[in-house]
Amino acid sequence: MRDVFKALLPAAIAGCIIQGPLRTSGYEAFAPFIILIAAVAAAMLAEAAAQKLLRRPITVSDGSAALCGLLLGMNMPPRVPLWLPVVGSIIAIVLVKQLFGGIGYNFLNPALAARAALLVSWPVLMTDFPAFTAADAVASATGVDALTQATPLAAPGSYSITQLLLGTTGGCIGEGCRLLLILGAVYLIIRRVINWRIPVVYIASYMLFDRLFGNRETLLYMVFSGGLVLGACFMATDYATSPITRRGRIIYAAGCGLVTAVLRVFGGSAEGVSFAILIMNVLVPLIERLPARKAFGEIKN
Repeated sequence: MRDVFKALLPAAIAGCIIQGPLRTSGYEAFAPFIILIAAVAAAMLAEAAAQKLLRRPITVSDGSAALCGLLLGMNMPPRVPLWLPVVGSIIAIVLVKQLFGGIGYNFLNPALAARAALLVSWPVLMTDFPAFTAADAVASATGVDALTQATPLAAPGSYSITQLLLGTTGGCIGEGCRLLLILGAVYLIIRRVINWRIPVVYIASYMLFDRLFGNRETLLYMVFSGGLVLGACFMATDYATSPITRRGRIIYAAGCGLVTAVLRVFGGSAEGVSFAILIMNVLVPLIERLPARKAFGEIKN
């Protein structure tokens, strides 16, 4: 958990800086930092309170609650009201994690499940993204709220690959700086914290199905847009909600890529990563059974 937290932290800090001080001034310049802190603090407090009420050992120090809060905060727009990440953290920890038995027993990724619940319940707040235009500086200086702009997925071709890699685009706090997310994933693969098959197969299968379904946008643009890199590297790889067998991981990751492509190309929303991973989370027990091998020496009666 600590390794994953450390791998995410550079991208989280970069996202806060890009979405905050580099874009605006005043309170909004610090809003992304406050949102992340609120999400992490609420997750840790919710974990301690739930474990206390359920008469379980308090294990906040293991880092899982802090990581869940950080992931949720990174999936939030940079200027949502503070109660939103707090509500999301409570949903993630209490409803998705603790009520199912705590760490390792949840069948859905808690941060993604909470994000999906917030997106369905408060869609306007969860899709309010500030623009990165020259007018932002003028608006900030004159006290006018920054302009709102579509994310790269909602307006294909509106950004360069460099902008997508560095995160100087509209979008959630932590999904923007894909370069640091990729470096964080490489660190985790080297440390053998995550398995390389899930992110690599996920992204490769998404590229394949995206093109097969007739999407004519540049594949690299689509890969580096939205939350695909964050989801593939840090959320689809969650131990509790992903397969443990080699073939199971490949099937699971390919399924994530397929569902993401279907939702992006044919769905009503430009983004599909969160719901794709949640759908495949539910199918993990079945996937684990499909590639099962017969035990050596087993004799069927």
